[in-house]
Amino acid sequence: MKYVKEFQTTAEYNEYVNGVDFGTPYVYKAKDNSDYHFKKQEECLFAKFKTTSSNEQITIFNGSISSSTFEFIEVDGVKLDSISSPSYTFTTPGNHIVKYKLVDPTTIPANMFAGSKITRIRIPDVTTTIGGGILTGSQIEELIIPDSVTTINGSICNGSSTLKKVVIGGGLETLSISSMFGGCQNIETIILRDGIKTIGDSVFVGLGKLKKIKFSNTLISIGNQVFAGCGALGGLLEIPDSVTNIGDGAFVTCPITDLYIGSGLTTIGSNAFSFLGYLNGSASDYKLKHITVSENNTHLSVIKIGENEALIDTTTNTLIRCTNNNLTEITIPNTITSIADNAFYYCSNLTKVTLPNTITYLSGFNNCNNLIDINIPDSVTSIGNYAFDNCGRLTSIDIPDSVTSIGDHAFAYCGITGNINIPNGITAINDGAFANTNITSINIPSTVTSIGDSAFRDTNITSLILDSTITIGQYAFSACQSLETVVLTNPNNVLSNKVTVINNHAFYNCTSLYSVTLNCAALPTLNGNYHFSNNASNRKFYVPSNQLQNYKMSPGWISYSSDYEAIPTE
Repeated sequence: MKYVKEFQTTAEYNEYVNGVDFGTPYVYKAKDNSDYHFKKQEECLFAKFKTTSSNEQITIFNGSISSSTFEFIEVDGVKLDSISSPSYTFTTPGNHIVKYKLVDPTTIPANMFAGSKITRIRIPDVTTTIGGGILTGSQIEELIIPDSVTTINGSICNGSSTLKKVVIGGGLETLSISSMFGGCQNIETIILRDGIKTIGDSVFVGLGKLKKIKFSNTLISIGNQVFAGCGALGGLLEIPDSVTNIGDGAFVTCPITDLYIGSGLTTIGSNAFSFLGYLNGSASDYKLKHITVSENNTHLSVIKIGENEALIDTTTNTLIRCTNNNLTEITIPNTITSIADNAFYYCSNLTKVTLPNTITYLSGFNNCNNLIDINIPDSVTSIGNYAFDNCGRLTSIDIPDSVTSIGDHAFAYCGITGNINIPNGITAINDGAFANTNITSINIPSTVTSIGDSAFRDTNITSLILDSTITIGQYAFSACQSLETVVLTNPNNVLSNKVTVINNHAFYNCTSLYSVTLNCAALPTLNGNYHFSNNASNRKFYVPSNQLQNYKMSPGWISYSSDYEAIPTE
């Protein structure tokens, strides 16, 4: 007798078949030196349907499927005389078994049970290809994909609200379908069989009730955003020894309490474990408490920071992630050169951070809303995206001259007051970098050639002088209601083609803005609309006299034609 699949223990066998009895299941062999299971092999597909009333007519295959697809169909052990309709009337309520002998048993056609009342399906071991949408909108409760399946053409069961457990066979070496079970919001358990090597980007994204994921022992790569938004995937997360790569945002927002990393992991993408343990927007819901790395891992380790544990990439000396066990004050050791994005995310009790002069990349303190004291050493060259976003009690910050890059939203929603000096090495101020802060003045050097979208939106600055060939992003200074004067010129007041582009809403809703000096030889380009809308009612544009008519007639600028006054030119 030929065995289709061999199990090493009875428990493994029972887990695989999960007690589903379709009457004539596969050949299986379970071996634990005392117990064997033998069942007859079939090449047929079996489905279980549930009716709730007498003489209930239901669909037993989708109407898009041709009757010529089937060699025969049996309903509750009785072969149908003809297959003329996709519907069948069951005389008694309850569970019913339908057996399908496909002309080509290696392929299940797309949408075969879409929209039906199917509750279980048993796919024969001869099946190699499953069409997309075979269970879309069905009442399927559990799905077991056998090892024989090597190809799935699209999402299997989008929108099935009843599906709770999925077992995926090892014949699918790569899971590559984004949102493979999209809309199946009640999936609680996913088991990946040995043979699966790669989980592609966003395969299990957004499965909000997923509580358990069992990885295959052959898994090598977990892609970008694979489990992003799986807000019930808590407890212990174990990364197998076989995994070498985890992509960007792979477990973002998963409420993990304990993280174990096996011996093989070498590459961790940006934000792979960001917001890990954070749930429902509250620091009390921050769950990550322990990080453990296999002692055989040569790329990653864990160090103690006070009573907390920090995950370190030892090849780059990067602090990737830290636990949050009442973290209040920390001193980063001088072995660290980089603090990754979101490393200390939402450590809301953290008040003071001391950084060594070895740090070159600084990020990761966003939503530390009680942080009041942090030094930025002269060794820092780059401040990352959202580095101090929403640190509402951080009122003072000195950016050293060594800094050449400030990331998106780096200081947004901070409590920073007073003046900010942008270092001379900066060429771009990124999107939202200082948005919604309390700064009253900024010194922007001529090295800056780009100010990003919303970079200084809703701040308290009162005046602005820009002197460079520059692009001003959309909403860059919008809602700066204390801003009174803007000067776009050079230090010597010599006509030059300095300002190149002003994007839409750049100075929108600056209600106190009454004076805009445009001392430029060539007119800046206006992209979009409402660049200076809703300014002070007496606002004036001061422009070179030899360009006055050009401003009054040029696209965009013509809308302000009554607001110009000439600047004498030599």
